Amino acid sequence: METKQIPSSIGNLRHLRYLDLEWNQKIKYLPNSLCKLVNLQTLHLSSCDQLVELPRDVHGLTSLTCLALTSKQKNLLNDCLELTSLTEGLGSLAALRHLRIFNCPKLASLPSAMRKLSALPELVINNCAELDLMEPEEALSGLCCLRTLQLTTLPKLVGFPESFKSAASSLEYVYIDDCKGLEKLPSFIQVTEED
Repeated sequence: METKQIPSSIGNLRHLRYLDLEWNQKIKYLPNSLCKLVNLQTLHLSSCDQLVELPRDVHGLTSLTCLALTSKQKNLLNDCLELTSLTEGLGSLAALRHLRIFNCPKLASLPSAMRKLSALPELVINNCAELDLMEPEEALSGLCCLRTLQLTTLPKLVGFPESFKSAASSLEYVYIDDCKGLEKLPSFIQVTEED
């Protein structure tokens, strides 16, 4: 079911843990009352082509463990064609366990507050033509529990900031493909070849 508007009364569903609005191509805004859902663990907004932004108090979603976003959001991610930046409020989502950013061709950098996601084990970024992980340098510095890093089709990726060294020590799985600007991995990302 596609709807143009989510009622502000959604904030009354205090025990809601899963909200899937995926493929809703009519919704443009989410009510700020959504941020009262302190038990919400999963929020799917993938392929919501008309969604312009996330609510201003998104940092209130303290139990959020999975976030999949889309299209025209300017604040926080799948087919985010108009997304140019992520909100610094992203750093307040301490429970976040899976951050997936797909098809955001205008996203140029990650927010520096991302360093606060110290419990984040999985970061997947795919097809973000303008994304440069070198700036701001501190954005990746606090990801000390990062186990999975997947980077695909990032033409502006030329390297990793020195501040990523502490995060790299916890990596178990690294997949990098079609990042034409990346000529070599930094010395702090150890590569072992299997026979």
